[in-house]
Amino acid sequence: MPSIRRLIPRCLLIGLLLGLGSPWPDATATAQGPGAQGVPDSFTPVGENDTFQLYADPATLAFKVVDRRSGHIWHSNLDEVTEEDDLNRTWTAFATSGISIDYLDEEADEERASLTNAEHQIDFKPIDQGFEAAVTFTDASITLAVTVQLEADGVRVEVPFESIREEDPEAKLGLLHLYPFMGATREDSVPGYMFIPDGAGTLIRFAAETKARNMFFGRYYGADLGMIGEMPFDPNLNRPFQISVPVIGMVHGEKENAFITIVEKGASYGEIRAHPAGVNTKFNFLYNAFVYNQAYFQATNRSGEGVTTLQPATNEFDVVVHYRLLTGDESDYVGMARSYQDYLAEKGDLQERLDPSADIGIKLEFLGGEKQRILFWDRSIPVTTIAQMRDILGDLDVRNPEVVYYGWQPRGANAMYHPSLKLDATLGTGAQLASFAEEVTAANGRLYLYVDPQAALEDAGGYSGRNDLALAITDANIYGYNRYKANYYLNIQALRARFQPLSRAVSNDLGAGLAVDGLGSMLYSDFRDDRVLNREATIPMYQELVAEAGVNTAFYLPNDY
Repeated sequence: MPSIRRLIPRCLLIGLLLGLGSPWPDATATAQGPGAQGVPDSFTPVGENDTFQLYADPATLAFKVVDRRSGHIWHSNLDEVTEEDDLNRTWTAFATSGISIDYLDEEADEERASLTNAEHQIDFKPIDQGFEAAVTFTDASITLAVTVQLEADGVRVEVPFESIREEDPEAKLGLLHLYPFMGATREDSVPGYMFIPDGAGTLIRFAAETKARNMFFGRYYGADLGMIGEMPFDPNLNRPFQISVPVIGMVHGEKENAFITIVEKGASYGEIRAHPAGVNTKFNFLYNAFVYNQAYFQATNRSGEGVTTLQPATNEFDVVVHYRLLTGDESDYVGMARSYQDYLAEKGDLQERLDPSADIGIKLEFLGGEKQRILFWDRSIPVTTIAQMRDILGDLDVRNPEVVYYGWQPRGANAMYHPSLKLDATLGTGAQLASFAEEVTAANGRLYLYVDPQAALEDAGGYSGRNDLALAITDANIYGYNRYKANYYLNIQALRARFQPLSRAVSNDLGAGLAVDGLGSMLYSDFRDDRVLNREATIPMYQELVAEAGVNTAFYLPNDY
């Protein structure tokens, strides 16, 4: 199987290591003996191992974890609310409930239900090292199941999709708020911070007064273009980096106690919600919400009039979340990075570097060709020929070069690539390019041809607008841009039909690799009537596509999957 290498190392581990710059009063209590002190009587023991003890409240589904290494107790919610907390009834219920939901009626109006303020039924069952509970919110007739289990590094929480039932056709599950007050702190009562994987990583420090004006909400893997239809182009707008790794965390005292939350399943519909104290409440809290149904605007005529309605089917995905609990010297952002690194290594997703003393090399990207309009046709304009690339690389005399050739196809960078390997004639011959690839490999490097396989360039031709394009929920073709070029997006069938033969040709005929833009970071639903495909189902299809390609593949700004 070809190795998958990443061109731009913006992963969490490097971002955390290089760039990043008591909850409510009784929450810092230490346990004496078997966790008796600091754990209310309403909680019952449900799990225990050499490192942790797990307690659960059957009425609220809240849990507490006693860390035997330090005696620290982690709380998943508030046990009680005082007048000083200044929480209204809705916020009080939200803070004291293990889970809450937002549900939508037929007119897309939203209402929140929490376990401590809504009519409900709970079937609570202790299981090995934890508990499972089936919850029915009576007014909305929505049922779901939650499983909480102790594991070696902390706590695992699961919400399987097969457990979700929406028995009232006029009520749909919108959002699931999963343990929103896990580790919450009151203002600056505890020194520490929240971590969110925004860009290279961001720390939000606990404070009595915050400069923030709003909460931070961020969808993992960016917005779903299948739901919003298009990403407008604005050359004066610097868009934020997408959140490419589903990890958040919190520190309670540097080098004292911390945890990270990793979303193993469900990140494609997951959303970070970070609330600094002073915005809405006096508490700092950070958690994951999961999107099951959304409202959208459907135009009904050309003048732009329309209605707000709900998506036709609930998003199908399982939720699995890991809370990895840290103590001592591990309890800072470096420790968080190492814990996530350990998690990836345990899953087999992160390979140890074989030669840590090797030169990291250099990435060089060359623009091959462009096109120029002449009356009624286009002509090719060579920018960097194969011979010129060879000369430049020779003058630089570098080891381990990662060489990317952008705009190699006929008519250059602003033209669609062909499923077969066709090189613009003004740049050189296929034999010259194969020879250059051998020279780069001999220098312990690799040559990659740039490709954005999802993009169907606007007005470029080479694809069927009727059959090959992904469709938004609004019945319009999904539209966006990349590298200042407007494009539509191919559906999975057209993507596979073009990408697979190109991959084989690049590997077999050229001995090179593909520098893949878009595919590793752009994740969208496709609402074509005959083959609706949501984001969660798309991920394994992309993974299979790359695995079967048979070519060395490098990605720009990839998501964790």
